[in-house]
Amino acid sequence: KNAHVVYDMNVNCVGMVVAMDQVSRVIKTDPKIKHALLVGSLFVSSIARDDDIFTYSAVADAAVAIVLKHTQDEVEKGVVDSAYFTDSKDSHIVLSPVCGMSKVLLNYDVDLNDRKLLQRPLDASFFSINWAKLVKNLLSAHNLVPDDIDYYFFSQYTKTEVMKTAALLGVDFEEKFVYVG
Repeated sequence: KNAHVVYDMNVNCVGMVVAMDQVSRVIKTDPKIKHALLVGSLFVSSIARDDDIFTYSAVADAAVAIVLKHTQDEVEKGVVDSAYFTDSKDSHIVLSPVCGMSKVLLNYDVDLNDRKLLQRPLDASFFSINWAKLVKNLLSAHNLVPDDIDYYFFSQYTKTEVMKTAALLGVDFEEKFVYVG
């Protein structure tokens, strides 16, 4: 009953990061908002196909909640900046659900497996190049260099691409990267 602004979004693996970015910006610009509850969850077991070796074995159910607080501190706090990269050329690789969302609800004669997620093999070698470019551009906009950052947090299933990103940034992976698979 005390919720004043509520919205639901689905940005898949970057959902919590995008939500924290957006909520942080709203809090900074609206002094009436004192606190925000950010909740993220993933219920992949309900949509994972047992014949999808990638998703079925690598993704699990999870939930997290974070409380964000509006402060009037002199020091800049919260999300400082963000950048996003989207390339839809491989949108046929991950289908969730395979039959399309409208057929899940409206067409009941769709096979159960076609109502679930399917991920085909993906050449993810472009990840590190684009991540490094995004990081370098963000740092440059704030007169920083990659080594100025204490820790980099990457939540991604492809640790190899995260390690390549560290190399492209000239940053020691073991020293400065926290990897969450």
